[in-house]
Amino acid sequence: MKDAEQYKLVWIFTRAQQLLGNILAAQGQMEQATNYFVEAITVFRQSGMRLELARTLHSYGITLLKHAAREQKNYQQGLSYLGEAHKVFDKCRAVLDSQLVEHDIAMNKGRKEK
Repeated sequence: MKDAEQYKLVWIFTRAQQLLGNILAAQGQMEQATNYFVEAITVFRQSGMRLELARTLHSYGITLLKHAAREQKNYQQGLSYLGEAHKVFDKCRAVLDSQLVEHDIAMNKGRKEK
């Protein structure tokens, strides 16, 4: 039971980091947002929380693509995170999440190539 509580606390704290990343990115504070996203990705990866990892990769990928006009590397990295999220969703058989990421990849590839 104690392990379950510890796992839940890790999830809550790390999910809050992802949300802070989203909030800070929306406020234009990309450096701070990146720190929160990277920390959340690291913890979810280490703890084996695959769906939360994929959702964080998706969220961070979209955030990078929104800021891709500033730096080409943001565009490439954003697509890379979306691709990784898609693979994880497929492995977890999270069909709706996988379809959402496919849509986001298609929309953003088309946007940059125009």
